[in-house]
Amino acid sequence: MSDASAEPKVSHCESGVLSGSTLSRRNEFWLALAIAAAGLILLARCLGANFLPYDDPIHIHQNPLVFGRGSLLDVFRPRLNSTYFPITTLSYRLDHWLFAGWMTDAFSTWAPGIRLMTWLYHSLAAIILWRFLLQLGTRRGAAFFVAMTFAVHPTACETVCWISERKNALAGLFGFAALYAFVRWRDSGWRIPLTATLYALACLSKPSALGLLPVMVALEVLGASSQELRAKSQEPHPQPAITRAALFVLLVIVSLAAVLLNLEGHRSTLMPPPGGSLFSATLTDAEVLARYLYNLLLPINLSFVYFVEPITSLLDARFVLYLLALAGACGLTMWLAENRRRALFGWLWFFGALSPCLNIVSIPQIMQDRYIYLSLPGFFLVLTEAAAGLRARFPVVPTRAFFALAGAYLAMFAALGCARGALFTNQFLLFSDAVAKQPHAAHARYGLAVAYAIKYDEVKNTPALSDAEKAEREKKLLELRRHVKELDRAFIDECPDAMRQINFDSKAYNAGRYALELGELDAAERYFQKLLNAPRYLRVLPNYMASTLDGLSRVRMKRGKPQEALALAERAVQIAQQFPDGDIPWSAYFARGQAAAACAQLPSTPPEESKRLRLLATGDLRRVNEASSDYKDAQRLLKGLGQ
Repeated sequence: MSDASAEPKVSHCESGVLSGSTLSRRNEFWLALAIAAAGLILLARCLGANFLPYDDPIHIHQNPLVFGRGSLLDVFRPRLNSTYFPITTLSYRLDHWLFAGWMTDAFSTWAPGIRLMTWLYHSLAAIILWRFLLQLGTRRGAAFFVAMTFAVHPTACETVCWISERKNALAGLFGFAALYAFVRWRDSGWRIPLTATLYALACLSKPSALGLLPVMVALEVLGASSQELRAKSQEPHPQPAITRAALFVLLVIVSLAAVLLNLEGHRSTLMPPPGGSLFSATLTDAEVLARYLYNLLLPINLSFVYFVEPITSLLDARFVLYLLALAGACGLTMWLAENRRRALFGWLWFFGALSPCLNIVSIPQIMQDRYIYLSLPGFFLVLTEAAAGLRARFPVVPTRAFFALAGAYLAMFAALGCARGALFTNQFLLFSDAVAKQPHAAHARYGLAVAYAIKYDEVKNTPALSDAEKAEREKKLLELRRHVKELDRAFIDECPDAMRQINFDSKAYNAGRYALELGELDAAERYFQKLLNAPRYLRVLPNYMASTLDGLSRVRMKRGKPQEALALAERAVQIAQQFPDGDIPWSAYFARGQAAAACAQLPSTPPEESKRLRLLATGDLRRVNEASSDYKDAQRLLKGLGQ
């Protein structure tokens, strides 16, 4: 990707920053080993940790395909409400065969084995990335710097440390291999089958690999006249245009298949774009992109969950500022770049690889660090080109000073990556950190509430021998329960993005029940009404709808409005009758029986109607199971009806 006309008028100093003149080609094995080993820093403080309760059970313990209970054909069969990543599932299956037995016996968990294998895939991806950058004609030192940054950057912790994100590492491994094949065998007959197969494997690992197709398009356009690339070709004559077109047709077919499979699988989790329209989503993505650049450049405040307030107007000051920041970053680095063609390719790589994870097709999480895994190298390729151009413009700065700065920058990434990896030891640490850094993010509150609920179960199942121990255990349980309920309330009250979360129904209902327990009738009604009036895209489950009507009925009873309570309870029972073996019927029947008994005693109720209501109330109250918290109240009301 060299173009003399595109170069700034600066001296081409091969001994300049990141030129790699001190890096001997004879040491490539040791350089590859260094890149591979560097990624271990991310696992240094979490390697021995158990599985996280967040998503890991779904991907591992609740997935029968991981345990060999199904053929290879079953692995490749799409499933409802699931991302399509059969290659990732196969890799977990391999891990189970390699580690589950002996490692569980030795360490009580085989999670360390899975993390080590993810590190292996991540390291191989980094090494292939390094070789790919060399194929582009990137300076040896710059290619090594970008690969090392990819290996140790703190944003990679979500991929390497979190078992559920194995799919990211595999997408990087096969995706970067596809880019390498695309360039390395540019004029060879191997180019089409190798590139298409590797790209398909990347898409079968994680659909975000679709973002590498725009990267290949950029390579084809910008690299078409590159003397450096042609010099590295294996064949004396370039492929004809029709052959190159055939490759892209094949890649587009693979991409369309991946899109259709995953749109179907994610149908239940798709959300309206931020702000409600594609226009507002585009404006909001300006902030998302600018924040990604900051997280890459200075990853000192990363969070597992982020809150992004939608931008809905071109005149919004945030949009103007973030757009200026993006334009300034692109303009300044392009002006400084030693090789502007390669710098332009780096920016196209960054934006193109991110495109599937932006918010045109939107899911609940608007922004996540793992989304920039495949686009990170593009940004740091730009950064190295800008650094080389800056060094050429100011040759008075010692070369060693630039190398020292690059080394210090890498050391900072490694230290921050090591520190962040420790958060993946358990869910409580991970989401406590997220709540502290992003208090308005609803998903952060949700994750922390789940962590407290898990702790509640652990304490509840802890044996207590003495009365003092039992009393202490009950005290801890009450405190943990209070934390969960307060987080549920904060989920609704303090998080503007609550209605983008697929668990909104459970959180709104739990907040309403907690307020009802505390006697806060206004708050309880507000939470219940939020759930009843939730947007259709949230797809409120029938059991939560019935429970919410039940809760509202109780609120109206406490307000002295039994007729309204009875109408709400009737609706609850109609839904509850769809679940004859669940917990809902007893609660809904009690609410209706309570309201019917109260209406039967009203002076305005005609005798015949009062008799009907008494019979209805008696039948409903007798349905309440002894295990229900409503049982005592039901028995009390039955005695009153008997009198």
